[in-house]
Amino acid sequence: MAMMRQMFEFMSTAQRQNQEQMEQMLQQQTGNPPQFNGKADDDLEFWLFSTEQYYSNYSEEMQSNTSDFVNTIFGNLGPAAQTWYREFKIALGDEPATWAIFNQRIRERFSETDFQHKALAFVSRNVPTTLKEVIDLARRFQDSRTTSGAATKNNSNGEKPQGKSQPPKKTPAVTGNANLAPTSTGKNGDKPTCAYCDKSGHTEAVGVKKNADTKVAASKNT
Repeated sequence: MAMMRQMFEFMSTAQRQNQEQMEQMLQQQTGNPPQFNGKADDDLEFWLFSTEQYYSNYSEEMQSNTSDFVNTIFGNLGPAAQTWYREFKIALGDEPATWAIFNQRIRERFSETDFQHKALAFVSRNVPTTLKEVIDLARRFQDSRTTSGAATKNNSNGEKPQGKSQPPKKTPAVTGNANLAPTSTGKNGDKPTCAYCDKSGHTEAVGVKKNADTKVAASKNT
């Protein structure tokens, strides 16, 4: 008799808990859950965070490998986001739309719009208010364009960036008589040809020296 009473109490408690859970789910579905319309002024990251907080009792459904939780929050999306959601489901095919995949794909689609909105908001809050700020902003913009244009022109002309200047090459020193004509190469290949006597086999300096020695020897013999 006591065992029957315990079983009856256990079943009553379980039934009451299930009923409370169902009422809580209905209350959240008909309450005021976070909405995401997919517009430029929507904060996607804040909406994802708010959704996880609002449905904190469904953490198991969020982690499960099913589409149950994502299907539950479909009604929290605006027209533009619902249009994307339909394409998202079609692209998945038979793959379940888990909360992790949903987070990844919706960021890929709407994060750029969210960034543009934040960038425009930042620019609107930093509009120059004085003439000096306007002039400084215009000067920085012009300098950036000039620098960018010069770099592009140098690259298009094939010019290499200037580095350390190389020292000039040394010019070989001229030996001997500076007025002597340069030694030429005749028909004998690599053998030099004397420009003084027009004979091959020696340079002009050697030819001049031979001629001078010949004259000295001749003067001694006379």
